[in-house]
Amino acid sequence: MNDTPSLMWAYISTLVLWYPEKPVEVGDNIETFIWLIVYIAMHLYKHNLSKTPAKLTNLTNKLFYKEEIGEHGCWVGGKT
Repeated sequence: MNDTPSLMWAYISTLVLWYPEKPVEVGDNIETFIWLIVYIAMHLYKHNLSKTPAKLTNLTNKLFYKEEIGEHGCWVGGKT
């Protein structure tokens, strides 16, 4: 992975977020697809946070966009 998060950061598999130097495998791509479906479902389907946009935004940010610089100077995420 590069030094900075990309637009796909929100959907990258957890292991690739934890270990940025890890080669991407088929399982990572499947997990990426699943995270994309979760994101879409959170925003298109009615649920207990649908009527509280601030809480939905907070959860979305925590699940999909939280990142930090790891031990080796690379951006890591997925530890929420």
